[in-house]
Amino acid sequence: MTASKQLIEEIRGRREIQENLLESESRYKTLVENIPDTVIVHINGEIIYINQAGVELLGLKNTDEIIGSPLSKFIHPDYIEIVNQRIEKMNDEGKSVAVLEEKFIRLDGGVIDVETAPMPFIYYGKQAILVVIRDITERKKMEEKLINAAKLDSLSIIAGTIAHDFNNILTAIVGNISVAKLYTKENSELNNILIDAEKYSMKAKNLTTQLLTFTKEGTPVKKIISIKDLIIENTLFVLRGSNITSLFFIKEDLWPVEVDEVQISQVITNVVINARQAMLKGGSLEINGENFIITKDNNNLPLSEGRYVKVSFKDTGIGISEENLAKIFDPYFTTKEKGSGLGLASTFSIIKKHQGYIEVKSKLNQGACFIFYLPATNKKIEEKNQTSINIPHSFNAKILFMDDEQVISELVQKALTKYGFEVETVENGNDAITKYQENILSQRPYDLVILDLSICEGLGGKETIKELIKINPEIKAILSSGYSYESLVSITKEYGFKDYIMKPYKIDDLIKIIIKNLSE
Repeated sequence: MTASKQLIEEIRGRREIQENLLESESRYKTLVENIPDTVIVHINGEIIYINQAGVELLGLKNTDEIIGSPLSKFIHPDYIEIVNQRIEKMNDEGKSVAVLEEKFIRLDGGVIDVETAPMPFIYYGKQAILVVIRDITERKKMEEKLINAAKLDSLSIIAGTIAHDFNNILTAIVGNISVAKLYTKENSELNNILIDAEKYSMKAKNLTTQLLTFTKEGTPVKKIISIKDLIIENTLFVLRGSNITSLFFIKEDLWPVEVDEVQISQVITNVVINARQAMLKGGSLEINGENFIITKDNNNLPLSEGRYVKVSFKDTGIGISEENLAKIFDPYFTTKEKGSGLGLASTFSIIKKHQGYIEVKSKLNQGACFIFYLPATNKKIEEKNQTSINIPHSFNAKILFMDDEQVISELVQKALTKYGFEVETVENGNDAITKYQENILSQRPYDLVILDLSICEGLGGKETIKELIKINPEIKAILSSGYSYESLVSITKEYGFKDYIMKPYKIDDLIKIIIKNLSE
């Protein structure tokens, strides 16, 4: 009787243990099935269990699609070797290994960033490995954005230095070409060569403009224009020498837009370059320009209601894959071996700063169509002054010119002197203030001063004009700059300059501004 009672107690004890184990197993299974992280169990790389989170992560319909499959099927090729080494190490030592950031491949081919934490354990009497997998794709994207933001900050500083130095060099080149033109006959072969050299030297400033567009330094300096001429000129320039046919369908009554000509030229250039690179074997580029009104009924764009100019560039190139389409305007994204990934990113930034919008429609091997919208304006187009300069030597104006680049000072002095001006040059604000003070009481004071904004040693343009205004509140001063962290327009108004000119500039343009301000 005692033995029977003891046996019954043992059976009850075992049953309670089994029930507790079943309850514990059920509890852990419920926990594993409901946690947001993926849990995979595999034996020597063969998957024998996956939870619901894993089904969703890998884009599966159900667990049957993966049970019995090799784990390597879902691991990115770049990580298969290291994963196999880690599995071998855990099987040999029976210990966990460190968390690893790697990439998995979904059933649909999409690549995701994951963090894996594996550990060996006994699964129904067999040596297995449990892997907890966390999707860190969004975190990696955020980290990449932060890295890119830091790069852009660095780019801003680098671009500032490049722009200042490069535009000073261009000013010297363009200025000397302008001076050389003075010694040639109008419409002569040499004169025409110099005109072309001057024209294409001015286009070189777009190189720095493209860098500056990502930052506040790229604030547009706007004027009212018809965009038609910009579209045609820049498109034909980029397509020169290619076997690509350009087809223009631009409405004659296109509304005016208020834009930065240099920046919008860069937009057109970048889009056309992209099209040219997509049609290495030739093709056609169709360019359309039309007026477009956005109302509450047709507004499927992230733009306010109103009048816009819509411009599209449709090519017959290789097209863009769906995966790349979503990243086409991201900074540093490029599919080209030697590409910088800045062209289309700067294009997006420029259009956004103009309160516009740009989009692209494309399918692989079916060409691409870039479309941008710019707000139209009711203001009248600013007429360009095409009249030639004819300054008599008796004009007899005296000018103080400040620039720390000796070559620029010398060429400006030489050119303006030939037109009848008396020009004195200084290298910094301290010398400018001293000279101005000396001349203010003389019989021959300065009629106008031209001050460079950034000076390496000594006072720059902003500091100098403050002191000169104290000497003469009616002073006429023009601001010159190769690069500025602030808008030249706002600096001109805030500090009391009468006008400004951006480097590189042609001597003709400098003289026009001088005459304009002396005449007022």
